[in-house]
Amino acid sequence: MELLVLRALAEKEDGDWASALADVRRALTIAAPRKYVRVFLDEGRELGALIDRLDMEQLRGSRLLPSTPPAACDVTPDVPAAPRSAWTKS
Repeated sequence: MELLVLRALAEKEDGDWASALADVRRALTIAAPRKYVRVFLDEGRELGALIDRLDMEQLRGSRLLPSTPPAACDVTPDVPAAPRSAWTKS
């Protein structure tokens, strides 16, 4: 997923919007059922320009976008947070 997103950004910079959009769509297809969002959030506005160009009506109702938007606080992590002690070196 992350490699698809990075490749899409590189393709966008090269002016190959069709390939960039195809890679973003594929990354979303992989991420959506697993509720992965971090890889998309990490790229911020750079990726936003690509996502804005996707045909949202075509995606809506598919596995990529639900037909109705989720509740704002509906997202829960699939992996428990690491204990604070794991953040520092011993």
